[in-house]
Amino acid sequence: MPSENLCNRGVGEENLVLVHPFYFETDTGLSRDTRTEALIKTYAGKIELLLRGIDRQRFRVVLNDTQSGFRRKTHQWEEEGLLDAVYLDPNGLRAGNNVGYEQFKHSRRNLVAGAYGGRCVNDVMDGIRIMGKAPLFSLTLVRDAVIYRDLIERYLDFSHISRTFGKTTKVSDILESNFGGATQIRTGE
Repeated sequence: MPSENLCNRGVGEENLVLVHPFYFETDTGLSRDTRTEALIKTYAGKIELLLRGIDRQRFRVVLNDTQSGFRRKTHQWEEEGLLDAVYLDPNGLRAGNNVGYEQFKHSRRNLVAGAYGGRCVNDVMDGIRIMGKAPLFSLTLVRDAVIYRDLIERYLDFSHISRTFGKTTKVSDILESNFGGATQIRTGE
């Protein structure tokens, strides 16, 4: 599997960035109890809802995934035409790889979701933030479409998320802005 951008539409002014969205499926160290499976099912549903419901006239969908994750699952999204850009690890959107992040320098609005928050999601957000040069640049975490391994394993709550990431939003607010004709997505600070 090549590690370069697999789709030719690339990054746009407004982007939904999905980071390793189904990494938990290959994470052999993750315990699999009933509670974990319920959290994963809820998260996976939010990712699918976001991917299929986002306004494709406004947003480009950018996937950063592992090669094994892409082969197992997310390649289907590319085949369905749901992705505009695909970056695969080890040379995808990762710390120190400015080739992928360079694509974001003219982006205005970037929504980020995926796995795991506190790890890869943070790294990708930091890389996009460093490259973001456009006026009115914004970077927003889709807080209910991010899964945290620590939250799953330690039964933590989500109160720290706004303090860690700054701007956050929810899937329902994004989809509501699609259908309501709103140009702004409701976010919390």
